[in-house]
Amino acid sequence: MPHASVTDQRQSQDLTSRSIATQSPARQSVAEPQVEQPSTKSLTASSQASPPPVAKRSVRRAASSRAAATTSVNRSRTSRPKFIETSITTTDADARPITSRVLEPSGTGFVGGRGLDAIRGPQGQTGIVTDSSLADLAWPAVETARSADHIEIHQLLRAAFHAPTTAEFAAQLDEPGYQPSERLVIRHRREIVSHLRLVPRTLEFDGQRVRAMMLSELVTSAPWQRRGLARHLVSAAQHVAREQGVTLLLARTKFPQLFSALRWQEASLQWSSLADARQVLAKLALWSSSNQKELFADDEDAPITFTHGRTPTRNIPVVVRPLRRIDYVSLRELYASAAPTMRGWPVRSDEYWDWLLGKGACDSMLVAAVRDPKAGNALGSEKIVGYAFAREGRLVEHLVLPGYAEAAEQLLARVCSDVLESDRGNIRVDAPLLSPLHEHLRAAGGQTVTPQQTCGQKWMMLPLGAVSLLEKSLPSITARAAKISDTKTATLSLRIGSVNKAREKSAGEVSLRAPQKQFRLQLYRSGVKLVEAAATSPSITLSETCLGMLLLGQWSVESAIARGELDASSAAAAKLAETLFPSQLWHIPPLDDLLG
Repeated sequence: MPHASVTDQRQSQDLTSRSIATQSPARQSVAEPQVEQPSTKSLTASSQASPPPVAKRSVRRAASSRAAATTSVNRSRTSRPKFIETSITTTDADARPITSRVLEPSGTGFVGGRGLDAIRGPQGQTGIVTDSSLADLAWPAVETARSADHIEIHQLLRAAFHAPTTAEFAAQLDEPGYQPSERLVIRHRREIVSHLRLVPRTLEFDGQRVRAMMLSELVTSAPWQRRGLARHLVSAAQHVAREQGVTLLLARTKFPQLFSALRWQEASLQWSSLADARQVLAKLALWSSSNQKELFADDEDAPITFTHGRTPTRNIPVVVRPLRRIDYVSLRELYASAAPTMRGWPVRSDEYWDWLLGKGACDSMLVAAVRDPKAGNALGSEKIVGYAFAREGRLVEHLVLPGYAEAAEQLLARVCSDVLESDRGNIRVDAPLLSPLHEHLRAAGGQTVTPQQTCGQKWMMLPLGAVSLLEKSLPSITARAAKISDTKTATLSLRIGSVNKAREKSAGEVSLRAPQKQFRLQLYRSGVKLVEAAATSPSITLSETCLGMLLLGQWSVESAIARGELDASSAAAAKLAETLFPSQLWHIPPLDDLLG
């Protein structure tokens, strides 16, 4: 039977081809099935090939001319092209789907310029263009994580950081609004080899709210490090942020050079002070080894309070005691009234507050309350005027209403007492740089330090949509313009674009690549008007990143000129820019990022 022999040979070749498609990461092909079955849907199919006479298959690719291709794909690595993932799905004789993934050349960016949500397939996967440094990977595509990936992600984090614990990771999953798609992963075959978490935040800044995104838990499995995976994930996160209208990207990292290569800038966003707790109490004149237990008794029915420089007494208005469940509403109201005046403090909803207080990130939660002596112990006789959250000898967040400065000292003293009782000795306070608590710790022989000095990490920042941020900042600019004596004739033009650093230029001169955006800030007695018009003198020429850093108060005009990111047409233009864009101090409380 010669005909049967030829058929057997063809079937053997088909089985061999299918084996190559499922085993070889570098060269993959699609086998022709023997029984006709409906094909499964591809993940991000842009066109569908005509079905062959034996089987139907779904092909995810942009060019229809390649839709019927069944040969293996083997690209040369010498040219280092950029690739896009292509998926081909067939069925075998038992109607089981067989999916082969190959890499096809494509331009940079995401498929069709769409974000992750636009191209997410039925299984939550995405076809994102890979970086040229990933050409040696079998499936170098960035995907959004699924719920089923949480166990593997936790194992990857534990292997790299020895944290979080199972309970701490479960608390992350319970965060209000959390979605598995907020995690980006890169897989090799089915194994997750790199991971990045995107944490949406809304931050208070000068009376406005800035949409931000925190990048955290950036990790790559040890065998896959130094292959560009981390940079590829950060690039993908930047694209996602732009698609979602995020204004600011933030990250705290031990590898700032990774972010600097992507135009991120160093920022000062947290401040801490370290001191000996016993010395702090001595400076506050609140410490006495003989009456320590009496002074800090936990009897909530008869709380003991104290005043700076005087002997502790009972039944005076300010009381420091542990936080109760009944205080949650007052605590939220206190934060909502005071946080808008702070730069960098996150906006917290009621649901978020309940999760934050319930995840167990702090071992001490205290409040300072004012009690009306005439009201006795009647319900509602207390008013919460301040709070303090501490963990393992670290005061991670505190807030006190204006006019109650002594409440802050009392909260600090109570935390110092807890530190000494736990035999830790030193206390660390995280607070805005101008907080009086830093002065107390420095007076006790302590020092104010940065995150790099405490844990070897730096804060990195990338402003996005600087022009949009400029429009939102007009009320703040108006308030600063009121300080100018002659606002009737004051005008400042801005030429915004990408700085052309490759072009030779004289010292202090900044050239921009086309296209450029030109605006004019016209200052009036009644306000400031932003007009899109040709630049006139006085003017400043700056990059979009520089404008964002100026608006956020992280750079001064002088430092921007020194960095080569800004050029002023005259000394008057530089002085006017300094008035409109002053440097400002931020502080992002670490409470939200503590593991529960």
